[in-house]
Amino acid sequence: MRYIFIGCISFLITTFVQARDFLPASHYKQATVQKVYFDIAKAVLGSNLSSLPSIQIITKKKKVAAYIEEDRLITIDEAAYDICTSFNKDSLNALAVIIGHEFAHYYNKHKHYNCFKFPKKEDLRDKIEQEREADFYGLFSTYLAKYNTFNISSMLLEKIYAGYKLKEDLDGYPSLNIRQTINSSVEEKVQELICLYETANYLMAIGEYIPASHCYQNILNEYENVEILNNQAVSIILEEIKRVNYHKSSLIYPLELDLNSRLYKHIPYGTGETPTILSEKLFEAINILEIALKYNPEHPTTHLNLACAYSLQGLTANAKTQLQKVRRFTTSMAWKERSRILEAIIIAQSDKVEGIKAFKLLAEQASNTYTKEVASFNAKYLEGYRPNAQEITTIHVTDQIENTPIKVTRFNGEINISNQKRELYNLKWETKGKSSFSCLESLTNNDVIFLHKTTDLNNRTKKKIKIGSTAKEVQNSYLPEKPNTIAHKDGYFLVFPSNGLIFRIDKHDKVEEWAIYSR
Repeated sequence: MRYIFIGCISFLITTFVQARDFLPASHYKQATVQKVYFDIAKAVLGSNLSSLPSIQIITKKKKVAAYIEEDRLITIDEAAYDICTSFNKDSLNALAVIIGHEFAHYYNKHKHYNCFKFPKKEDLRDKIEQEREADFYGLFSTYLAKYNTFNISSMLLEKIYAGYKLKEDLDGYPSLNIRQTINSSVEEKVQELICLYETANYLMAIGEYIPASHCYQNILNEYENVEILNNQAVSIILEEIKRVNYHKSSLIYPLELDLNSRLYKHIPYGTGETPTILSEKLFEAINILEIALKYNPEHPTTHLNLACAYSLQGLTANAKTQLQKVRRFTTSMAWKERSRILEAIIIAQSDKVEGIKAFKLLAEQASNTYTKEVASFNAKYLEGYRPNAQEITTIHVTDQIENTPIKVTRFNGEINISNQKRELYNLKWETKGKSSFSCLESLTNNDVIFLHKTTDLNNRTKKKIKIGSTAKEVQNSYLPEKPNTIAHKDGYFLVFPSNGLIFRIDKHDKVEEWAIYSR
């Protein structure tokens, strides 16, 4: 079932807009709108933005904002832009509410129509459904783009009604009061999806791929985009690698997130070969990745993950085709080098000696630590090296967030995570300021995972690590434990299992969020 809500306004233009009515591209307002628009579009679609509708600010006071399908155009009144600036530090967030809503009309292939002139009752009902869908997709999309749009939509509605001198009860359209009431429901439901999404990302960080997969799937039941589809597929592939290859000692594939667990905690037996995994689960992952590519055919991450899945299934020709696309659709040296990791694995599957040469050459030429370590490990592994096995680390939690013991139940929200057949997990959660508390309970084996996370500057670990601390400070503070390093979209996680600590590191190598986890 797809949940859809009404929140911000979509006022569609019914008159022809002259080019002279647009602000020039060099104007700072137009540049600001363009940046917010691209931020949102990139969060949903990835790097494939060439087919996006254009976006323009109209100097005349028309109808607030619009998506005009036949012109492939999104418009925003300059008057509406100015209303957003009245939110001061939240002015970009207010602007994101409007742009996200109109982008969602495009994304969901809605038609150009005038919200205020519905000649038939059924037309009103149909158009309101589209408005609900645009609101839901718009709000979650702005979250993915890292805009804080919560608690803004309702006030923005009031200011737009006042600024445009609109009646609170418009003929053939929900009243302002009804819109604001429904807006509260919008935010509650999207908060649930955010809880699912963030929980899934942290579960991936600690290697809990099965519950992470179910969290992603429950989001996909209501909202699809490239990133969530890609994460869902990767969670399935990684679980299959853990289930099969950890007990057959295979090489490291370039989609694996937890590099250290394979480098330093590997089971010390096997032949050194890279067995293929013939698995229905992998075919499921392949299908998900192919769906993701329908949203963005030029997404290099998805092509690389698809190549890995094909390789694990023994479909070498398919894997090579996807590798070619990775190189075609990215200028990033890091991603091109990751594709060379898989290329060397494919070589090693048919000729171990040539595979060793390929890995050693890549290790010498690598421009980043990830590629260098994986290539070096795989070369040594093919030559017969086996790391010592290590016991599973026992978690000893000593830190607290908001002075709350990690296993104290204090949750208000609850989400049932299910597949098509039955409920699988119960996720309880609560948000307190800039901190959140959650508990994921398996309904099949009574396994429970607790997670507390925070972005509050006032919260520090016992070793004085806080938001803004550098990754180097984090690592030095917890020596001699070597953290597991897990990549995410905008940086990486540092996970210290013995302390039950996770630090989310941004692209500037600084802590942007930290968390405590336990069982």
